[in-house]
Amino acid sequence: MDILNTRGILLGLFIFYVGTNVTGQESSATFKPTIQPIVAWQIWSTYTIGQEVFDGTSYNKVDDRFNTQIRRSRFGVKGHLFPEISYQLNIALDFIGRDVLSGTFGSSNNGAFPTFGLWNAYLRWKIDAGSDLWHITLGYTPLNIGRENFTGAMASISFEKSWSQNTHRRHLAGIGPGRAMGLNLGGQIPVDNLITLSYDVGIYNPLFQALSNNSTGYKNALLTVGRLAFHVGDPESTSYSTSHKVNYFGERNGVTIAVAGAYQGETDLFKENSAVGIDWLGNWKTVSIDGDWLWLHREGGPGSESNSQVGYLRLGYSQPLHSGHFLEPTITFTRFEGALDAQGIDEALALQTDAGASQNIDVGVNYYFSPKLKLSFHYTFLEGDQGEAEDGLLLNPYFSQGGVGAIKRGDFVGVEIVASL
Repeated sequence: MDILNTRGILLGLFIFYVGTNVTGQESSATFKPTIQPIVAWQIWSTYTIGQEVFDGTSYNKVDDRFNTQIRRSRFGVKGHLFPEISYQLNIALDFIGRDVLSGTFGSSNNGAFPTFGLWNAYLRWKIDAGSDLWHITLGYTPLNIGRENFTGAMASISFEKSWSQNTHRRHLAGIGPGRAMGLNLGGQIPVDNLITLSYDVGIYNPLFQALSNNSTGYKNALLTVGRLAFHVGDPESTSYSTSHKVNYFGERNGVTIAVAGAYQGETDLFKENSAVGIDWLGNWKTVSIDGDWLWLHREGGPGSESNSQVGYLRLGYSQPLHSGHFLEPTITFTRFEGALDAQGIDEALALQTDAGASQNIDVGVNYYFSPKLKLSFHYTFLEGDQGEAEDGLLLNPYFSQGGVGAIKRGDFVGVEIVASL
């Protein structure tokens, strides 16, 4: 995105703000449209140990290194156009200053002149003002499958969001951010004083399969995604929401268990593509436990298919301190299991999915000055298994890095600051 496109986004934000106010004033004499800013930062300083790069013949260790980067930043607006219609427009400015030979996951450095990208853009209509059961969301959003996928990065209690999300985001949406244009119907309803149900059913059109990521190709099929969640005790929110978090700082005593699935039929890349999964979140006083596990499937020509599994488990405990501060030790385990035999690896790579295996363990402690301001210190252990693959194959994120090629990712220790408005 060049500077003209960046200015265009900023101009669009201004026009959108003015337009919503004008529209609201003309359409309603009693309701005034609302607007709320979105501003958030995640800044890292890390030190990587043991990173290796493939030179065409073998893997060679590079220097251990210190790196500081703006891992994430978010800017935007949200609010209501009318009492029953809400909106959100959110842009991102990420990976500024990132050294691609550091062990942290992600794309290349944002460039000499960093650029913005669209993150979320949607309208949501609450169909029945007296019921929380029917909400239609239209726009550019994450898919409602995989808890780490739809939990905001600034709400994560590990140093980095579990990179399992990247695997199934690319499997379904084709891109690391995991967004696609689509239409979703969702809602929430209490069954009794103990159990609450929430659901989402959506159709999306990811376009990564053909013509430079601009089409599904000559063959076309929509992606269908559905999720059903059971909340026992306190629900995650008092009303339907697609905004999720992990730590409730003692304000929730409840458990959420959900099942989800996604399916897309034949395109130019595959005959069918699917995922099924479970996810969970438990909060009891100051203890939180969350995770997900997904089974991924992609089928190509006769006898050609790829099957893999990916997920994470995370545990945190928030010790209350003085003046509303909290100290939170956490541990996160992430695992990917793909094909390890030569034939399975070849089929997976031909179908543009991950193969091999990898896992990482993140241990650390977070200090919260408030729920919106956090200082963290963590260590991340990384390892991968290439099975019967030849050296140099880009099997999964442990073995590959954009802007570099084939690697073996090193461990890293890091300090971060996360601030949200």
